Formats: sequence, structure tokens, C-alpha cells
Amino acid sequence: MVDAQRDALKYHQKGEFSFHTFDYNKAKQRYIRYFKLNSIDETALANTYDHYATCLASQFRFSEAIIKYRKAIQLEPKLTQAYTGWGLCLLKMGKYDDAIQKFNKAIEKMPKHPLAILSIILCLFLKKEDEKALKLFQIVKAETIEQILLSSGRSYRREALMLEKRLGQATSQEDITLIQEQKQGIKRLLDLLEGKQGD
Repeated sequence: MVDAQRDALKYHQKGEFSFHTFDYNKAKQRYIRYFKLNSIDETALANTYDHYATCLASQFRFSEAIIKYRKAIQLEPKLTQAYTGWGLCLLKMGKYDDAIQKFNKAIEKMPKHPLAILSIILCLFLKKEDEKALKLFQIVKAETIEQILLSSGRSYRREALMLEKRLGQATSQEDITLIQEQKQGIKRLLDLLEGKQGD
């Protein structure tokens, strides 16, 4: 049993290294081995499920990622990033109302969660509810340090690059339209953060 736990820890550490160096394929493989060996530490297991889900989402496997985010939350209900990741998957699938629910869950766990708030604003833009989006941005801007918002904006700059990759792999006109709309929404959000859009 001790050897299995030691091996599990080894795969977890290597998986974490691969995850944080954005080698999601290798991280995913190491996490799978970790899951097979670990059955004791639920918090570490929850975090690993969260990271594994992020690896799946980076490969545009959103439905599978949602299953793993759900598992992470079952193990650790306070895992804010799992709610945010789940919401991001729903957003990318065009399920904006469901995504907003998950982002609100993240905010319940961590008030003023900048990425969750910016994601709600993006969902509102994509739903063509610009007035609500701008109003929420003004409230957040007044209450939150702008540097935190700009830092979270970097996540959306990376997401814009991922959308280009996803667009190249899109197979249906519906997917292409959804991705193009999301690109426009992200551009509007980034313009808003950089002060290029009406406040």
C-alpha cells in the first residue's frame, strides 16, 4: 500500500509539473495513472480532477471536462476553480445561461472572483445583453482593483488564441458561427478592460 501511495504521489507531482508547463497531454496521462493509484487524499484528488478537466477542456473535449469538474466538486464542494472551469466549458458550448449559473456558484464560494465576473460579462455580451454587461462592469470596476481585472483579462487573451485553434478544427457551420461570435465577445470584453469601449 505504501508503494502505491508513493507512486501515486510521483504521478501527481509529475502531472502537476506538466499541467503548469501547459503540457496538457502529458499531464492528462499522468493524472490517469494517479487516479488508478490514489484513493485516500480527497482534497488532492479533487484538485487533480480539476486539473484533468482543464486538460480535457484545452483539447476542446468540453462534455468530458464537465464530468471531471463535477467529480472534483463532489469531492471538494468549495473548489472555486472547478465551478469556473465548468462555467467556461458551458460558455464555449454556447450555453450562456448555464455558464452564468456556474460562475455565480464560483462567486458564492469566492466573492469578487475576477475571472468568474468577467466571464459573466462576456456571457451577457454574447446574449446581446450589452446594457447589463456594461452595468455589471461599472459595478465591478468601482469595487475591484483594476489590476486584478486586467490580470484576469490575460486569461481571455489566451482564450482568444485557443479560439483560433478551435476555429481551424470546427466541422460545422454552427460551430464556426459560435466560435466567431465568441471571438467578437472576447474582443469587446478586452476592449472594455483596456478602456477602449464606452464606460
